[in-house]
Parts: sequence; C-alpha cells; structure tokens
Amino acid sequence: MNHRTSIALISILKPVDDTRMFEKFGLSLGQTNKYEINIIGFKSKKIKKVENVHFYPIFDFPRLSLGRFLAPYRLFQYLVKVKPTIVIFSTPEIQHIIFLYKLFFGCKVIYDIQENYYRNIRYGRNYIKIFRYFFSNLVRMVEIAGSGYLDAVIYAEQGYRKELPNCLGKKATVIRNTYNNIFEEKVIKKNRKEDITLLFSGTIAESYGIFSAIQFIDLFHKKYPAVKLLIAGHCANKSVFKEVLLQIKNKPYIQLIGGSELVPHEDIIRLIQSVDFGLVCYNINPSIENCFPTKIYEYMANKLPMIVQDYYPWSSFCLKYNAAIEVNFENIDYDKLYAQLLKESFYTQDLPDEIFWQKDEKKLLGLIDDFLS
Repeated sequence: MNHRTSIALISILKPVDDTRMFEKFGLSLGQTNKYEINIIGFKSKKIKKVENVHFYPIFDFPRLSLGRFLAPYRLFQYLVKVKPTIVIFSTPEIQHIIFLYKLFFGCKVIYDIQENYYRNIRYGRNYIKIFRYFFSNLVRMVEIAGSGYLDAVIYAEQGYRKELPNCLGKKATVIRNTYNNIFEEKVIKKNRKEDITLLFSGTIAESYGIFSAIQFIDLFHKKYPAVKLLIAGHCANKSVFKEVLLQIKNKPYIQLIGGSELVPHEDIIRLIQSVDFGLVCYNINPSIENCFPTKIYEYMANKLPMIVQDYYPWSSFCLKYNAAIEVNFENIDYDKLYAQLLKESFYTQDLPDEIFWQKDEKKLLGLIDDFLS
C-alpha cells in the first residue's frame, strides 16, 4: 500500500523538468521514498521517467495570452486529481486557486520565491512604463494579501531578505539555486588554444546582458577572429528575440542554440563542459542587484573559467576561488584580456561546498519534514 505523502510542485511559466522544480526539489524529495512528487508546469520535450515523480505538462501558451489567463482554473482540476498534502508554488498569479484548494481540501502551502516579480516587472522593459507600475504593484498587493494563508516561504536568494515585505520574510527559509550534480561528469582539463569559444547560457534577456554579450564579442572578434560566442538558452520576449536575431545575422562567429525554444538543462551542462569560457555580463539594475547568477554555480561546478563583470558581489566570489577574469565591459583592453585567456591558470584550489546543492537540500528536506512531524 502506498503511504507516501503527496506533494505538488507548481509553476505555470516553468517547464515541468525545470532545474529547480525537478532537478533540485523534485529529485531530492522523491529519493527519500517518503513523498509522491507531482510536478505541474509547462510542456517540455525531454521528460524522463523517474521513480516517485509524476509530470503534468498541462500548460502551453504565449506569456501574454488568453491561455495564461485561464491556466489557474485548469490547475485547480489537477490539484483535485493529485490531492497534495503539501503545495509548493512559484507563480503569484495562482495564489487564489491554491487558496481555494486549501480551503476545500486542506493542505500546507509554501510559496517558493524564485524571482522578485515586483522588481522584475517594475525595472524590466517587457511593458510600457505605465503598465510596469500597474502590474508590479498588483503583484506586490497579491503577495501581501495572500501571505496570511501561507505556511512557509522559500527565498531562492539571500538578497530577498532586503527586498521583500516582512510578512513574507518572517516565514522565509533561504534555499539557493546551487548546483545539483546529477549529470555524467565530463570535466576535462583542456589545453589552452588560440581558438576560444565563449558561452552565454541561460535566460536570454536584455537585463541578463544578451546585447552586452553581442557587442562585446563583435569588438573582440574583430581584433581576434579566433574568438567566438555560443548563445544557449530561451528568450521569452518576442521583441527581444527578434532584435537578437537581427544583431547576430550574418555573423558566423556567433551561434545560437534555442532562442524561441527551451533548451534542456542537460544540454546546457554539456555545452558548459565543452566550451572554453563562460560569459557573465548582466545589466545591473534593482531587479538583479541582490541576486547571484545560477550560471556562476554551474560554471564553477564544471570548472569552466569565466569572464565576469566587475560587480563586486559576484566577481569577488569568483576571484576568491580563482574561477574568473574580472572585466569592466565599458572599458576593455582586448589585448590584455586575450593574453589572460591563453595564459591564466584557473581552479588551482578545491571547489567550495557552498556552490553545491547538498547544503540547501538539507534545508529543504528539513522544512518539509517539520510540516509532517
């Protein structure tokens, strides 16, 4: 007889095999054999069969569409179907549906805050200015109004303690997006060569530095033609993606993988293990200033050296472990940088435990166990 506790992990914007929902939360909870994990999210191409983990890829719509508006009501049907004892969700617009489920059927509810949605909307460029003010404040109102029925909150960033309302923070546990090493190890010490491939991986967005990366490689490649850029990730904003395609057109030294489609995380890790350097060049604004890029954990865990911008919270961490070259992208000496790429030694000491998932995994398992003890 199955006595495992049912847990639902939910996002209407992330794929069901998302790195956090599945690779971290789902696998860590599922492998205890105490929980039946039900992941409800966006469609994905490569869904694996995993013991104690069930996938419900029920969402498939553009981000601004009627389908997204109706998604919460479709979600309710699946909540009734899987009957979770614990619900962990990461999208604020479905709070009212989860509240209804809790009201009618009873459950523990955890809000996993992976992004500061207020700041992302307020300081991003996905909407015209007047809509940015309206939607950002609406999201904040929804989060505050729903905080009373939450049993716990998870912050993906320590910096959210500075940014988010106290009604959320007093219930919050920080569980970071550190690296869970579930893929085959292929870390190979490469011989440094003149042909250098740089990788820009993850979310393709203006604030994440995609246009800075393209401008950087244009100038670098012009001086050193052996330097190339590989872009691998998903771009949710159609106008940004259109501009990216325009800017990389007729530039064989820039390759794009994904773009309009999600790139499986396993494929991203393989690329990290095959290129020469990672590129970290965000446009620092209030939506990013207190965050720590997940790609830094991924690059370091796979011993990929980085070119990282001179933003102290990030660059100091990378330099401490000899993992990167620090660069001011507004004022680059390309001759010096190219020489460093060829001659510098990286990862000359052991990797720190703090970049790996095990420490954060213990926090997650402890939080869930406390609910059921």
